[in-house]
Amino acid sequence: MRIFLWITMLSVFSTQALAGEGQRTVFRVEIENVSRAYPFSASGVFNTPVGADAPAPIGPGGAYEFSFSAAPGAKLSLATMFVPSNDLFYAPSSDGIALYDSDGMPVSGDVTDQIMLWDAGTEANEEPGVGPNQPQRQAGANTGAADADNRVRLVNDSFAYPSVIDVIKITIDGSMAPRFTVRIENVSTDSTLKPSDGSMQPVPLTPGVWVVHTQPGALFMANQPNSGNGLEMLAEDGNPSGLAEKLAMDTGLTVPLSPGVWVLHSQPAPLFSANQPDRGLGLAAIAEDGNPGMLAEALLQQEGVVKRGIFLVPVGASGPAPIGPGGKYRFYLAAMPGEALSFASMFVPSNDLFYAPDEMGIALFDANGNPVAGDVTDRVMLWDAGSEANEEPGLGPNQVQRQGAPNTGPDDPDNRVRLVDDGYTYPPVADVIRITVTPVEPVPMTLRIENVSTDMTLKLADGSTQPVPLSPGVWSVHGESGPIFMSGSPDRGLGLEAIAEDGNPASLAEALMKDGVNLFSGVFNTPVGASGPAPIGPGGAYEFTIHAVPGMRFSFVSMFVPSNDLFFAPDENGIPLFDGDGNVMQGDVTEYVQLWDAGTEMNEPPGAGPNQVQRQSGPNTGTADPDSTVRLVNDGYAYPAVNEVIRVTVSPMITGIEEGPTSAPGTFALHQNYPNPFNPETVIQFTVPETRQVRIAIYNLLGQEMVELVRGVMPAGTHRILWNGLDRHGNPVPSGVYLYELKAGDFQTIRKMTLLR
Repeated sequence: MRIFLWITMLSVFSTQALAGEGQRTVFRVEIENVSRAYPFSASGVFNTPVGADAPAPIGPGGAYEFSFSAAPGAKLSLATMFVPSNDLFYAPSSDGIALYDSDGMPVSGDVTDQIMLWDAGTEANEEPGVGPNQPQRQAGANTGAADADNRVRLVNDSFAYPSVIDVIKITIDGSMAPRFTVRIENVSTDSTLKPSDGSMQPVPLTPGVWVVHTQPGALFMANQPNSGNGLEMLAEDGNPSGLAEKLAMDTGLTVPLSPGVWVLHSQPAPLFSANQPDRGLGLAAIAEDGNPGMLAEALLQQEGVVKRGIFLVPVGASGPAPIGPGGKYRFYLAAMPGEALSFASMFVPSNDLFYAPDEMGIALFDANGNPVAGDVTDRVMLWDAGSEANEEPGLGPNQVQRQGAPNTGPDDPDNRVRLVDDGYTYPPVADVIRITVTPVEPVPMTLRIENVSTDMTLKLADGSTQPVPLSPGVWSVHGESGPIFMSGSPDRGLGLEAIAEDGNPASLAEALMKDGVNLFSGVFNTPVGASGPAPIGPGGAYEFTIHAVPGMRFSFVSMFVPSNDLFFAPDENGIPLFDGDGNVMQGDVTEYVQLWDAGTEMNEPPGAGPNQVQRQSGPNTGTADPDSTVRLVNDGYAYPAVNEVIRVTVSPMITGIEEGPTSAPGTFALHQNYPNPFNPETVIQFTVPETRQVRIAIYNLLGQEMVELVRGVMPAGTHRILWNGLDRHGNPVPSGVYLYELKAGDFQTIRKMTLLR
């Protein structure tokens, strides 16, 4: 008994852990990327000749110039009409002209060798410089016969054309990259085009369009029909407006959002203080590189942090990733009035910018204590971490997609965390990110962990037999894998060892309470029918209430007592609490439970080792395990089957909206429980006419609260809740008269019920 004297010290801790769950409102938080996926980063028209003050075509000696910014990997496409034709134009191939070479260096020089003469396939070709349906001679736009071959293709029509380099010259100046300047010159002469009538003509070039892109086909795909994007107007009539308008609609900055951290806090400024330097705890790692790990770890020690977590895996994805347009992160948290939500996610095409609310965070309850619901994006701003000098968004060489390594840019001369104000243009916050919070109704369930071993379950080498006691432990309701451990990885040092070696859940329970992986967590330590903490032997059980929402799972840890460091638990994925249709799982779930080795202490024969909990002289006295990973037991010793020692069952306490008419009732109502009197379970039915924050609690006749059954937002309708006659600690309440109270907004009512054991 000496080994378990510490258990009596845990009762206050466990009460707080379990009581806090029922007093909190659960919120679903979604961070959505509502920006557009733009195929083009820049586009425009060239239409005013160099030295001119108005749009015009260019003849011999004339030139157009335009400038733009582009990042490595970008290509340039452009198109200008070969004027003395029906529908011919100069352009590079569908791939475009690379603006950076294979070493990532910007291109400069003559790129005319990448320009070709194309046929738009929209109008039947006539002899160049002579045809009656060409711009200089046609009566109106689009007067020629349709081309029998409607593909965009290189010119091949048996007419004679001058070579490309005799008409056009295109040079790129990338010396100021990422800023580029392009010059299009007409190098034809009055004798460049020689029609069959014996005349000689220059080759005018029309205004045209340009576009910066990364994927082929910005203007057309070779040997495919014209897409109807306005290329026809340019190729037939030298009019770039339609194509330019189409390109402009698809031109912009695509803004991915990075994984980040969230924090539920009771004091301001958990992540930063505006206009003060970054604290060096990891905000810069998010703002520069989208890496939330360092800051998440630091927040565990931050004063005023109730819980913190990482949003890492997009909805529908199988692993961590940033989210592009249409992507979404989702997480759940449980909050109380007075607590607020903060988060940080990188504005990816930047050096050190991030989205976050101000230091006060996003209030999750209004002034009356009612939970907030809906879009809260108006509380979010774009911040500069002050850690790295800003470059043009989406283009800078030291931004995360292009930098050679983390933290490669020059330091920001202003090291304050501040709202972005650097002279560059950024999209409005609401055009990139949307944050919504939704109160959700958690489902209460009863978890029962029973010891089903007997005095004969564990068979020792000397022929004797023993039961297998189970220790107090910790539990977690979680949506992500690995709330307590990851198989094949070392113990995290948060307290699993203390349970697995000594049956002490205190330190692990405390660590889990701040970790956002866990929606709720707590300790089970008082056996059913007992007055204080203790292990359970054959026939004993722990019973407690948890709350969960669809998609959540349940994990727990309890020591296999006659061992050095073994414990019962599900794997890192936990036990599913809902099926694929969102219905509550119920009944025996022991099949998910396995016997694990914590990898902290060398195993000895079960039930006989001198360094096991019943015989050791003090905690942690055994030899260290050379394999430090948490793993399924595989040490050559004989162990009883899991289901010969432990049984775990789930029992839902709420059945949801009653079947029947779906129209909302007109009044609040708390109905008489049934059966009444009851033993040991009864159903409480209540009605709310509209979606409302609801609380139902049980009291004894002295006014002492026994248990809170519901606290959260309930939809309009009639609902039923099961009470199993247990108090908030999982202990059976004695026979007697009890009060049950419904509070919903300003509505409050109380009824009596009788428990007869």
